This record gives sequence, structure tokens and C-alpha cells, in this order.
Amino acid sequence: MINSNKKLSNALQRISKENVASVLLEAETFAVAQLLEHRNTSPLATIATALANIAGKPYGLSPKQYVEHYEAIGLVWDKKKSSFSIGKDADFSDVPVGYWVGMERPVNTESDSEKAVKAFERIAKTELTLTQAIALLQNAYQTDAKVAA
Repeated sequence: MINSNKKLSNALQRISKENVASVLLEAETFAVAQLLEHRNTSPLATIATALANIAGKPYGLSPKQYVEHYEAIGLVWDKKKSSFSIGKDADFSDVPVGYWVGMERPVNTESDSEKAVKAFERIAKTELTLTQAIALLQNAYQTDAKVAA
């Protein structure tokens, strides 16, 4: 159980793909409790900086999304110090713990023709050779050159 900043740091350093979701949920539970009880934002900052080095994060939990989530409730992120401060209009009385739980990746609904238009637009913007353009199209459609010919 995470109940101190030292245990939080240790848990974030020892995190693995198998336990990433549960450790991050427990870490954020501790961080939000610190924010609510003591107006202490350092555990949130510790998590935000550690997210960049954690593999297998749940969808919606990039460092940028994490910082944006807490900025939305009134905390202010200082990039130079890698820390949060409490803003004037901060209202964190009902901060959700584990906001990312249950978030689903958006489904790509582009048709093949829309993908082709985007691929041709990228080709037109660059000075690609014919071979490079064909490779770009093969990659976009994940086809084999022999099958396409």
C-alpha cells in the first residue's frame, strides 16, 4: 500500500507491464488523498514525471493527458520545475481517481478512399521518388508489391 512519497517513488520505479494499471491506480489514490487532505501536489507531479518512463500505460494516461486533466481542475503545471501548484480557481473537491479507467481508444472509421487521399496528399507535399511513393502507399494499405502489381 502506498502511504508515503518514498513508497510512491519506489512503486513507480518498480512498475511492470503486468501491474501497471493497479499500481498507477493506487498511486493516484494516494496522490489525490494528499491533495484533498493536505493540499500537497507533489505526489501528482511525481506521477506526471514518471509516466514518461512507464511502458504499457492504459489508454488516456500519457504525461500530457495527465497534466491536462489536473490543469482542468485548477492546478498549474510548471514545466521547468516539473511540479504542480494550486491555482486561484482550483476546485478539487470531487477529483476522480483513475479518470482513465474505462476510456476506450477511438475507432478509426476512415474508408480506404479517405486513406488513399491522405497518402496522396502526403506524397504531393514531399519530393518523393516513385519507389518511395509506392512504399508509402504499400505501408498505408499494408500490401505486398507483387500482389498490388
